[in-house]
Amino acid sequence: MENFITAKIIHIPREQNTKADSLFKLASQRRQPQHNSILQQTLHNPTVGVEECLIVTTKKDYWIQSYKEVINNQEQGIEIDVRMARKFANFILIGDELYKRGFSTPLLKCLSHEQSEHVIRELHEGLCGLHCGARTMATRICRAGYYWPTIREDCNQYVKTCKKCQEFGSLNHIPSQELQGIASP
Repeated sequence: MENFITAKIIHIPREQNTKADSLFKLASQRRQPQHNSILQQTLHNPTVGVEECLIVTTKKDYWIQSYKEVINNQEQGIEIDVRMARKFANFILIGDELYKRGFSTPLLKCLSHEQSEHVIRELHEGLCGLHCGARTMATRICRAGYYWPTIREDCNQYVKTCKKCQEFGSLNHIPSQELQGIASP
């Protein structure tokens, strides 16, 4: 106990904690021949010596960072390939935020994977959620001012897995053949 900084005891009713209750009963009983199939061992030292922490950046979130690096390199005068310059021409950094420019749209804030999941969930089934189809939801997200490269695929996947949409029989997803022919907003 001297190794712990704080300890907190919370009472959980027995009905809600059957596994822990069974384990407690097993541990409190003496070792009898009927429990030969269960291995019991008392640990006197921690099995893990050092706390480890690993920061993981998913491939889906890496796109924002890579775009920021290329745009910063352009601003510093570092030459980049012409094809890359065209690809990044529609993006701009304002402060530390990345935005996508459009010809007929306002600046769209670029979102990470985690943020995009939240936006999809809110627009589909949140306070003003309509349980609309994938194409409509992707358009609504762009109108709300957000962008990420896989917006249409993510909306399509979310609608396919929405329980309410499936219950009411309206399969509101974009067919995969049609998905390939749609240009990103």
